[in-house]
Amino acid sequence: MGKAKRKRKTRKQPSPAPQKESHGTSNIKKVIAVLSGITAFIAVCANITGILGYFGLSPTNGENPTGQNPTPPSYVLYENPPDLTWSSALYSQGMEAYDQNNYTIASERFEAALAEYERISHADMNTAKIQYAIGILNKRLGNLNIAIQWYSDAIGTLEYLSSAETDLDKLGYIYNELGYVHYLRGFAYLKDRDLSRALSDCNKCSEILEQDIEDKGYFSTSLVLYLRGEIYTASYYGTHSPYPVHGGTDLGVTWLDAMSCFESALQYKGAQLTFKDDLVSNNVIVVNAYNDYGISLIAPMLQYNGKPVFSTTPEPCYIIHGADVETAVILTQRAELLSMLNTEDSLTDAIENCNAALSIYDDLSTDKREGIQETYWQLAYTTLAQGAIQNNQLSVDTIETFRDLMEKGLNYTKEWYGESYETAVAYENMGCALMLASRYNEAAEDFEKAKSIFVMLGLEDDVKKQNDFLETVAKIVSDGDTDGWEIYLTDDFNSPIQN
Repeated sequence: MGKAKRKRKTRKQPSPAPQKESHGTSNIKKVIAVLSGITAFIAVCANITGILGYFGLSPTNGENPTGQNPTPPSYVLYENPPDLTWSSALYSQGMEAYDQNNYTIASERFEAALAEYERISHADMNTAKIQYAIGILNKRLGNLNIAIQWYSDAIGTLEYLSSAETDLDKLGYIYNELGYVHYLRGFAYLKDRDLSRALSDCNKCSEILEQDIEDKGYFSTSLVLYLRGEIYTASYYGTHSPYPVHGGTDLGVTWLDAMSCFESALQYKGAQLTFKDDLVSNNVIVVNAYNDYGISLIAPMLQYNGKPVFSTTPEPCYIIHGADVETAVILTQRAELLSMLNTEDSLTDAIENCNAALSIYDDLSTDKREGIQETYWQLAYTTLAQGAIQNNQLSVDTIETFRDLMEKGLNYTKEWYGESYETAVAYENMGCALMLASRYNEAAEDFEKAKSIFVMLGLEDDVKKQNDFLETVAKIVSDGDTDGWEIYLTDDFNSPIQN
């Protein structure tokens, strides 16, 4: 199947400015050249990180004030700093600012709290917690290098503590914290396209999980498998696609290696591997399986009295149980991986996974829908790609569906992240969607909103990109050529494919 290419009806349009991160273009190749940012949300999908909150420590003896092990939540996703009940007023002010999405003030308060704490105390678990809390804040602000440095400082503190600790129970807490911060840093490296270091941190997480340490729930096997799947996805697509969405580090992995990670993660979340012929109820969440560990391959080989037991290969699938946020995030990432194949069947399956994720989110309260924006974005992108492949053009209904889904993702991003890097990228993507819908004035408003946040964050390259978008919109409007865009398919030599 050729690639879809978008073309101005009456004139050739200018090329867009290069993006800060190499997001690439979608499978709808250059719908309008300046809209290469449409698929920026794919990279945002890599932005999907897991954070686990837990109770703090006593200011007097360093132990849990209740005398009991903290009860962790059932999933790791929220980007919340730890609740350090021992901390100073500065830290409390930082937590308050964080809850109000005022990340700059929160970061200042946390750093002041750390300086005060280090002045009166030696390095301990509390030091590490403040360090990685500051890392979380900097990641939200788009300062990946600074975030990685703070995570590295926290890892150094925890490694120092582990080398001196003899109490096995306390050592278990330290190792769980150590694995958790490696998990955080692995996602930061992934977003920064440093896949080798991301994989190294992921391997550290796996090593700690294999040490049979008492499980405090600070990070889980399913989340580590999810991280590994994200890294493999980035490596495979970055080295096997003409669109360098994830960078080009070749880790020597295949598409199925990435899918195997997500499917293993689903099984750790309680998903049941079965065959569609064996389903007894339609009132369940079901998605196709792609790595069934040889079951469907062995089945046709089985014979009874010299005849095959099965005349056709059974179609494997998963029945989704344990429908929580982690499961929804894993399903969304499977959808991204499926969409990379860019076939009618794979895009249909990608939509199936997105809808399964949304059905899970629908059963959760609004304050527990972390990550839903990525699901809406992925569904928007896949719907757009499917419409182009099926019809060789984008219908008005397809474009409006795409715009509506993008807007839902934007609204959730604003609610969850406030004026952060993620929200600025969401405004940029929404502007691109509105341009595709020929709603140029609205597109300009969203590019302006993205620009104002990037200015606040001091991200000059991103500010320049918004200015380029705004100039292009202004030129289109001033020329009066706002009738829209047409879609046609091209072969590998950019020649149109006739229907």
